[in-house]
Amino acid sequence: MSVFISSRHKLSTVLCYRAFLLQVPIAVLAIFSVTIGLKVAKPEESHWTDRLKRVDFAGALTLVVTLVSLLLGLDHGGNVSWIDPFTIGYLAVFLLFLSAFAVVETRVAKEPFAPKHVIAKGTLFASYLCNFFSTASSVSLLFYASLYVQAVEERSASDAGKALFPYVLGVVTGSLFAGITMQVTGRYYVLTVVQYLFMLGGTILMTLSI
Repeated sequence: MSVFISSRHKLSTVLCYRAFLLQVPIAVLAIFSVTIGLKVAKPEESHWTDRLKRVDFAGALTLVVTLVSLLLGLDHGGNVSWIDPFTIGYLAVFLLFLSAFAVVETRVAKEPFAPKHVIAKGTLFASYLCNFFSTASSVSLLFYASLYVQAVEERSASDAGKALFPYVLGVVTGSLFAGITMQVTGRYYVLTVVQYLFMLGGTILMTLSI
């Protein structure tokens, strides 16, 4: 038994080492690309206290509490009970701080990071919803695809990572290509629609294949 545990420990160590060696060159390449290609605006010459006053601390705090209480409520409700006092309390805190966040962003903050004219605009709000649901679908597929490879096909975690490699490659190359295309042409509508159509087709294909 001890020999088996030792073998599994050595195998896990080797896999972690290989993953580390694979990630290091990619990380170095990413740092180099950002260093060369990213154009950062020059910092303002105003005093640091003036810049600090412009930070929306109240909005950030209320937003963090809002999201944390929502996640706690959903997790506790799904695992324990939706009528449990803790679940109700978490969701009540979520609604309270969501209202506080809205008040801070619309009435209190001088430079809100979620300004009303941006959030409430119909076109942008539709984009937010589209991005939310597409991201939720993508994360769900990643989770269940890796779970399927390990639980149903009884393969290793490294095999699950290999199965998800085309997704990672597609996201990286697609984001880079889309960004360059929009920068060169100045157009984004057709590119965005085509991208979501491809994503919808891929989601349907994966759902029917598993």
